[in-house]
Amino acid sequence: MPDIPPTDALSLDGIRQDVAEVLQIDLQELDDDELLVYQGMDSIRLMTLVQRWRDKGTEVTFVDLAGEATVKRWWDQLRTP
Repeated sequence: MPDIPPTDALSLDGIRQDVAEVLQIDLQELDDDELLVYQGMDSIRLMTLVQRWRDKGTEVTFVDLAGEATVKRWWDQLRTP
């Protein structure tokens, strides 16, 4: 598997799609600014996303994404090398 730079591995749309998928909600229901815990995110789903994004070449950990977890915050964090 080729190394994919973090900035190319994920896009905002890709993050949104992955989050909606693990939350089992329609993409249109996802609010980028709302805390994901209020949208159904739990530690198991978060670990699923961490593993998925690590498989894409992004160096991210559970701790990196925990806390004030929102799609917008994750995008800001993951696109910064």
